[in-house]
Parts: sequence; structure tokens; C-alpha cells
Amino acid sequence: MYRICLNSRFFQSVYFETIFATLCYAIIIPICPWLVDKLRCMDRFKLNPSVKYESVTVANIVREALFYTIPLMLLDTFMVKKYEGVGIDPVIWHAKRQSAIQTTRALPESAPSTFDLIWKLVASIIVYDAIFFLVDLLLHKNRVLYKYVHKHHHDHGILHAHVTKQLTVVERITLVELTASDVISRFLLTWTRYSIKFRV
Repeated sequence: MYRICLNSRFFQSVYFETIFATLCYAIIIPICPWLVDKLRCMDRFKLNPSVKYESVTVANIVREALFYTIPLMLLDTFMVKKYEGVGIDPVIWHAKRQSAIQTTRALPESAPSTFDLIWKLVASIIVYDAIFFLVDLLLHKNRVLYKYVHKHHHDHGILHAHVTKQLTVVERITLVELTASDVISRFLLTWTRYSIKFRV
């Protein structure tokens, strides 16, 4: 399967992770809240059982996806991505770093083992969650950052799945930069699965 992906121009593209994660999110987000609303057995997991599902139009999902992906795709265009197991000739790597615009990713020749994939994914989630907590705490404790950067995230009448992505561009870029750290993003397949959960 990995061999097939390596031969795909879309998989080689710097935009693969952003587009793939956003598409997965666009499919999951409308379905999960709807199921939680329709299945009575899920009422016990609601913060407030009286909260009802707010339907979302396809046009709204597309608008949100564009608002979300455009800044990420700009970052993808200008960030040089490096993954563990990628043996690039130093001359080529230097040239790639000198280029302002990135179009393809340097990908490892072989996929990680299942064990590596699982433990690196778990470790990535733990590290990201700890860093995310610290950044969120900073945004809440610093009045200026809260007022001008983070307050928008908490500006909603009712709690539902769509407010989790109600972030300013500054917050989105900060979170992407956190996930792009060497600790998390070095492992290609782990990063791809991880970005589905956290990048969107």
C-alpha cells in the first residue's frame, strides 16, 4: 500500500496532509454530532442533554474548509518538511531549503513497522496534548492574548462539535507549528494519521 502511495503525485504533494485531513474531518464532523443527537444511549455523554444537533449545510462545510485550509496550504507551500528515514543527498536538501516554494515532500523509501507506527502515534498525541495544554493555559492567563487571539474560540451560544475549530488564524498557525515540531512530524505515516485527529 505504501509503495502505491509513493507513486501517487497527490501523496508526494506538500498539500497531501492538509487536504486529506480536512476531507476526513469534513466527513466525520457532520456525522458524529448527528449520531450523538439521534442515539438516546448517547445522552449520558452530553454536557447538557437538552442541546440539540445543529445541522450544517454543505455550503457551510465547504466555506469552513476553505477558511481552514488556505492558511495551512500557505504554510505547506513555504515549509520544508523532513521525515525520519529520508536519506536526501545534502546538496539536494540544501537546494530544497533555498527554494522559497515547496511542491513535493521528501518521503522515506519504506513504511514504518506497525509497532513503530502505534507507539510513535501514542507518543505524539501525549506530547502534543501537553504542549496544547500549556499554550491554551497561556492564552487564558494572558489578558491581551485572550482578548485579541483566543476569546473568539469561546464566543458561542451552545456547545457543539463545530466550535472546536472556531479558532483565529493566529491560533491555527500556532497549532500547526506545534504539530510540525521535530518530535511529532518526523514520522510520515504517524504524522498523516495524527494530522487527521489534531490538525483539523
